Amino acid sequence: MLGPNKVPAPAVSLQFTTVALDKTPVMATSAKAMKLYDYLLANYETKSLSGMMAKESWNTDMSERVYQWTGKYPAINTFDYGHLAWSVAGANWINYGDITPVKEWADKNGIVSCMWHWNVPKEAPADYITLWSGEQDMPADWSQSVQLNNDAAKAIFATAKVGDVVRVAVKDVEEGAQAAFKHGSTWAGITPEYEYFDITGDFTMPITEDILTVLKENGLIVGGHHYVATGIYLEGEGITGVPDLGTGYAFYKDETNFDASNALIEGTWENKFFVQDLASVAGYLKLLKEADIPVLWRPLHEAAGKWFWWGKDATSFKAIWIAMFDYFKAQGLDNLIWVWTAETGDEDWYPGDQYVDIIGSDIYSKDVETCASRYVAISATYGNKMITLSECGSVGKISEQWAAGARWSWFMPWYDGEEEDGTPIVHADEAWWKDAMEQSYVITRDQVPSME
Repeated sequence: MLGPNKVPAPAVSLQFTTVALDKTPVMATSAKAMKLYDYLLANYETKSLSGMMAKESWNTDMSERVYQWTGKYPAINTFDYGHLAWSVAGANWINYGDITPVKEWADKNGIVSCMWHWNVPKEAPADYITLWSGEQDMPADWSQSVQLNNDAAKAIFATAKVGDVVRVAVKDVEEGAQAAFKHGSTWAGITPEYEYFDITGDFTMPITEDILTVLKENGLIVGGHHYVATGIYLEGEGITGVPDLGTGYAFYKDETNFDASNALIEGTWENKFFVQDLASVAGYLKLLKEADIPVLWRPLHEAAGKWFWWGKDATSFKAIWIAMFDYFKAQGLDNLIWVWTAETGDEDWYPGDQYVDIIGSDIYSKDVETCASRYVAISATYGNKMITLSECGSVGKISEQWAAGARWSWFMPWYDGEEEDGTPIVHADEAWWKDAMEQSYVITRDQVPSME
């Protein structure tokens, strides 16, 4: 080569290698999940799938709004298991056991994505279960009682065992006060010795086999006279209280004492909830597997941001991710495609190629250039994985991002909401969505083929 003055330029030697995308998912072996993965591969960097986040949890409301704006549905709808504890407890407003909204979406060739804002207890739970708390006066005429014979109480008694104890906390005990533990249906003494007995303070009833049978089938009534009942509790070895569903759970690290480094240590309260929650969410995911629905599974997101409890440190995070992966694999959840969310410069948090299918990036309030540079940086670090805009809000238009080189596998704005003072929060307005859906390289639900 000659330089500007026709003088030979110094020789330059360049060497480079290319990295091929991983062709096989790390866990998914179901036919539909394999086809979905292949579909993502076939479109990567030539097309981008549109996606939308569910309104808070378990619906397609925001995708319906996108349709109203643009006449097209997003290709992907993301559901969230964030209200797991409430669903398990049988709340009447959320039930992940009813997969109707997910199945209806999938039946129309919509792609299903799921994530999990994992709410855990804020504090170490008490070593007892509260059956009732309040203040019930027991007058001289025996006219008042505390009745623990409803379904909720029977559900707690169903977890009891021989040797556990029912304890009644009291105050204002008068001379000659008596109490009674009564059969939940017949109102007779649950056993003869508990028909009437004198008390001077808190009193208890050890659970025998006969008593346990009555409690499970009929519940319990606590009565008496000349005292005030303030609480009734189930106590015993291995019993752990249930946090209050209104105030007892959180997923932000600064709102809970749940220590991620204890999650895998047997005998800790963190481990108990970790294990039971994994089992619960696995059970719900199995419903999707049984319905033959492949799932883009994105748990434990934004870990390196350190604002969620699972973001304590890289070591505990990776251990939790791998424990979840191994457990779900053992449970036969072969319909999951695993998506890990990267932050900036968080390679130490990466679980490893054998545990991750796709790398996501969550971007809020950034311009086009920042979005494009994030795509380039992540692609350079994880060249063998597809890269996706797994969450976004108030970012540059998709057409502008695409032109700048951000070739996301899919994009997914967060659902809109409002501040505490009622000020609207809009992550992607009508104009943003119209721009996205007008692009020839953006895939909408009507363009997604069947994965049969």
